[in-house]
Amino acid sequence: GPVVRGDTATVAAHLAALGEDLPEVAEAYRALSRAILTTVRPALPGDVATALDVLLADPTSAGSDR
Repeated sequence: GPVVRGDTATVAAHLAALGEDLPEVAEAYRALSRAILTTVRPALPGDVATALDVLLADPTSAGSDR
């Protein structure tokens, strides 16, 4: 999927499509994608992994800019 490929544009598009209408689905997407990212991080360029970290951050966590 897009996380394995480091496809930040697709991950961003998926999260935007889920939007605020389906927050529970968006959180599940984030959680699953973060789990995948943990596994594939060594194969991704550092800047791509960091960008995915930012996209997949929990928007309700303390200190988040989202």
